[in-house]
Amino acid sequence: CTDIICPMYPSPSELERLTLLSYQNMKNTQLGRRWPAGRAEELRPVLMCEYAHAMNNSLGNFEVYWDLIRSKKHLQGGFIWDWVDQGLIARDDHGREFWAYGGDFGEAVHDGTWLINGLLWPDRKFHPAAYQVKKTQQPVHVTITWP
Repeated sequence: CTDIICPMYPSPSELERLTLLSYQNMKNTQLGRRWPAGRAEELRPVLMCEYAHAMNNSLGNFEVYWDLIRSKKHLQGGFIWDWVDQGLIARDDHGREFWAYGGDFGEAVHDGTWLINGLLWPDRKFHPAAYQVKKTQQPVHVTITWP
């Protein structure tokens, strides 16, 4: 049992349903977790164990999640896969440097492109998606209303 709900890759609509006590209780009973036997009287916090995948130049509907997270006090955010690329500097036949990973060392078994899938390059420079995360998660928001 756990004191939090931590779904993996829920849709925004599923995430919003998880902020309803009746839905949390129904999911507890449905999943057989029996905590607290589908009779909780208070909402548990929701923290997504993974909800955004940063592979290549994508984070999908990242801002949709954060609009929802900011609107519901029980939504605590989540973790992006993956924070940083795992690669080593190598040189090609012409002496040019590149980030080597999955298969670049001649190994038959490897993870392929699943190692260069973060928000940061191995040298910790930002991928374009990191700027989207930075902007979306900034702590200050301004709303202009006009009469």
